[in-house]
Amino acid sequence: MKNKYICSTLLFIILTAVSLPLHAQSPAQSESKSILKYFITKSGTKLMDGPDEYRFMGLAASNLHQNEDQVKQDVSNRFPDEFESRDALTTFKQMGGRATRIFSFTIRQEGTNLPYYVDSLGGYNKDAFNSLDKTIQLCNELGIRLIIPIIDSHDFYGVGGIKQFAGFRGKSAPEFWTDRQVINDFKQMITDILNHKNVYTGVAYKDEKAILAWQLGNELETFIWDYKRNPDEWFPILLTWGKEISAFLKTAAPNHLIMDGGAGRGEDVAQDPNIDIISKHYYIHWSGEKDVYKFNKADKAMTNRYNKVLIADEFGLGPTSSLIALMDEIVANGTSGGLLWGIRAHRRDGGFYDHEEGGGYRSYHWPGFPSGNFQDERNVLRLLREYAFKIRNMAPEPITAPLPPALLPIVSGRISWQGSTGASHYEIQRRLTGTSAWKSLAPRVTDDRQPPLYTDTTAVIGTSFDYRVIAKNSAGSSLPSNIITAKE
Repeated sequence: MKNKYICSTLLFIILTAVSLPLHAQSPAQSESKSILKYFITKSGTKLMDGPDEYRFMGLAASNLHQNEDQVKQDVSNRFPDEFESRDALTTFKQMGGRATRIFSFTIRQEGTNLPYYVDSLGGYNKDAFNSLDKTIQLCNELGIRLIIPIIDSHDFYGVGGIKQFAGFRGKSAPEFWTDRQVINDFKQMITDILNHKNVYTGVAYKDEKAILAWQLGNELETFIWDYKRNPDEWFPILLTWGKEISAFLKTAAPNHLIMDGGAGRGEDVAQDPNIDIISKHYYIHWSGEKDVYKFNKADKAMTNRYNKVLIADEFGLGPTSSLIALMDEIVANGTSGGLLWGIRAHRRDGGFYDHEEGGGYRSYHWPGFPSGNFQDERNVLRLLREYAFKIRNMAPEPITAPLPPALLPIVSGRISWQGSTGASHYEIQRRLTGTSAWKSLAPRVTDDRQPPLYTDTTAVIGTSFDYRVIAKNSAGSSLPSNIITAKE
């Protein structure tokens, strides 16, 4: 009975939070500085940042705006806090990246108690958008651009997509593409999102330089396979829908580029005058083809014929040799960008978020750890960093020593800390409270695990100790963390 009451109360709180219109959010503006000077534009088959061509290699970050993994029972970590967002974005900077792609806006799924971005028609989660607002503020500060897909074709748990959106009107997933009322609802949701003013910067999303492109959706063509539809009948239906939505977006967000999301066959989509960027996903595991670079080569030739930009907005799940061949091809043929799937950031309560990606692969954790040796993690991330500078015709910047971590409260000898971006390991130090001499308790601890990150089994009961942590990598050591005093 007690647990049932708690769950009911929690659900009430969540539903209350998500039932607000976007314009009703309380302002909480703070001074914000941006290093971004221009909107990203298109010139022929190239992206441009003012007078300069804009190319990038880096990491896809599906949970940059929401944490779909390791969500606590009280869902208090569903949306990233500033520490988690800054950690992910700083990871991109350290790796030479300057763009990433998040996942689509989540649509409420019945039967779950998770908070979503979109709870109902016209009802939005204030906490969710505040989290994305903070991420966008940090993007401006650090110089990172976002590709934002609007809706997902799949029905992933905790995400929701076209099925749930059509369900707001009692319609089925196939009617998402054809029902006039549902299409108009979708346009209204787009309008609400574009006109939403960032509570930290005061800038509407449609005027935000940190947004590189709006993508019609994520893997929209998979609707055909997921719902076992005739592709000859349904690709034209998706194409018609895509043309209408791209034209709407081009008018509603004139500062931004429009990216397809698989709503139609490739060459048909490439002929849409309102589509600026063609997106492609290259997966070794899912395709069963190790030489995916050949697909990228053919796609680049096709997009060149139609004067479109090409971005590999997802690639991966394969041996290092195949990833190298693909990145070589992307750099050589002029593809504007490539994003390896996918990164997970540090958790606010210690360690990293983690995700099973399929095919025996898991999410990457920067700068790579022995626990990721099964997928050549450290080598793959090192190479990706090299290509991130190579695609920009730059020599790699030197690795710098990490910043101090933040030690968290210690209970019963269980020690955790908020990780320092780019740290490969940590040294835990201890001293008797009231003394000055620090001793190394554990000289080489990694945080590629769930908390607690370390347990002090040598602490004497009844004795008070001070603890601190130092982050380290190949470039050196951080200053010590804050000090936590604990008495067992």
